[in-house]
Amino acid sequence: MYPTLISLGPLHISSFILFIVVSWVVFSFLFWRQLRNQAINEEHIYQLMFYGTAAAFVGSRLGFVMTHWYLFEGNLLIRIFTIWIQPGFSFYGGFLAGGAVMLAMSRTFLIRRSLFLDAFTIGFSSAFPWGVIAAFLDGSIIGKSTSFVLGIRMPGRQGLVHPVALYEMFAVFVILLILYLVRQYRKTSLERSGLYALWFFFLFSLMMFSLEFITESPVYFSGLNINQWVCIGIFGEAAGGLITWGGGKEFIKTHVPIMYKKCVDLLGGMYAKISRRNST
Repeated sequence: MYPTLISLGPLHISSFILFIVVSWVVFSFLFWRQLRNQAINEEHIYQLMFYGTAAAFVGSRLGFVMTHWYLFEGNLLIRIFTIWIQPGFSFYGGFLAGGAVMLAMSRTFLIRRSLFLDAFTIGFSSAFPWGVIAAFLDGSIIGKSTSFVLGIRMPGRQGLVHPVALYEMFAVFVILLILYLVRQYRKTSLERSGLYALWFFFLFSLMMFSLEFITESPVYFSGLNINQWVCIGIFGEAAGGLITWGGGKEFIKTHVPIMYKKCVDLLGGMYAKISRRNST
């Protein structure tokens, strides 16, 4: 819908564009500051941001085209590039494309993966709420019909729908609060570089996956929409990272045998009590 906030003659600035620019500025600044504090070459940081931004823009547009193919039939090449005629972007398309390009370039610049992931996550988690505000004001994210007290009305829709964009913003705030409390009360648990990013995306994928059940989507596969499959992929990567180099493997080796032995002892004790009762 792209509601206009500011009109200066022929120049029209929509709420979507404004908050997306704010989101990009927040991400870029925090990403730059975090890597600069790690003594990373600033020229490399600027290149990461430039090419990552370009890849995110292209990926978000192509992601929208692939998930809304019916809007582009007939004049495919024209409508893909004429955004003002057929607007639309995909968050996960931009996230995956931009993140993949930046990660690949960071390896070329010999930046430790863990340092890059923490910087990327700090920037992303702070920029995400601004992007969600853009989507909420624009009506880009459409929730399913509901009678819930927090339901809202949207143009062209009958009845109330879930304000999914606001739920997503609240979910990120909850994740940041959890990670903050963990850092405060268990100061050594997130000190290792890369752990903050892994835990954030572990929780982020779970919450976003859950919220997709109340979000309308044009593309489904095996009972799940395309965004949920992306969340499963993110969850798998985060969980794998936590297990392989985030301390999960050591936790499993140390605690699982103990937990298994306690369960066996508990079941054995219960079986013994039941047997004695039956014998009497």
